[in-house]
Amino acid sequence: MKQRCPDQVVLRSQLKHLAAELSSSGLLEPDAMSDNEALVGAMLDLDSLDTLEIAFWVEERFGIAIREHADSNKAFTSIASLAAYIGSCSRNDRRLPLVLAY
Repeated sequence: MKQRCPDQVVLRSQLKHLAAELSSSGLLEPDAMSDNEALVGAMLDLDSLDTLEIAFWVEERFGIAIREHADSNKAFTSIASLAAYIGSCSRNDRRLPLVLAY
């Protein structure tokens, strides 16, 4: 069963917890992460497989698949950008196919 998209604060918190769980450092405190934290590389040190896992989580939870190359690049820039993308798709009820390019 697909969930409705929570408000942005809750969604960002969920994404931070997921990113911290996937992070190779394992030392990150989700609530201390910035909303503008880069998802790939940087402090989180996530790679393309991690972003794929996040994409599957988004699709499973909200029924939103990220398929277009431009959409994936834009959405996976940061925690805030991914939350905004999910929120906009939920409002528009868009369902996009999955393609990640990293």
